[in-house]
Amino acid sequence: MAFNPFDVSTKELVWDDPVALCKEANSPSLTGLYERQAPDGWVTNRYNYRVVRLWKEDPEQYLNAGVALVPLATLADVQEESLPELVQRMAARINAEPPARATKLWTATYLLMGLRYSEELANHVLEGVANMTQSVTYQAILREGRKEGLIEGRNEGRLTGERQILIRLGTKRFGEPDAVTVAAIEAIQDVNRLESLGERILEPDLQGWDALLRTT
Repeated sequence: MAFNPFDVSTKELVWDDPVALCKEANSPSLTGLYERQAPDGWVTNRYNYRVVRLWKEDPEQYLNAGVALVPLATLADVQEESLPELVQRMAARINAEPPARATKLWTATYLLMGLRYSEELANHVLEGVANMTQSVTYQAILREGRKEGLIEGRNEGRLTGERQILIRLGTKRFGEPDAVTVAAIEAIQDVNRLESLGERILEPDLQGWDALLRTT
């Protein structure tokens, strides 16, 4: 039986388990078992977890969940030819929200679609159902940051690129970070953590830099 990642009482995704947004994020290290060891090798903590691989999930779960999760439907088990119909159904949920929130949800949709689909396809299927002005701005930020950070493919380059993306997206959402926040971001040496923070910026209920940096 397939794993259902939703709390049936609230129809919200249970975020305690890791979510792989695309096939490229899949890894042999996601075994379902996490252990912490003392310096002598003694296992001090052991946790079991399940991985939500979105490309294997039924999009209906996300279409019918809390509206904050609707943008994830485009990364579920859906074929490109079915995207226009899917987006129309998403629009019925998203466009019923207040304009400011709807814009954020469409922005999240556009950014998430960039993980799997071409920019041309995303623009085409979203045309007429979403205000793309802000989304295009976010996409340009992502392209510029990754171009700078990944140009030589080195780990330090990746860290630099992901920090730049995080600060630029966060500035759009929360305003200019103070010196303490910038220092905290510069101190992060884990590319995966930076990517995770960048993805969480678009969660509608997240309030401020402090709340973001406390999420990992």
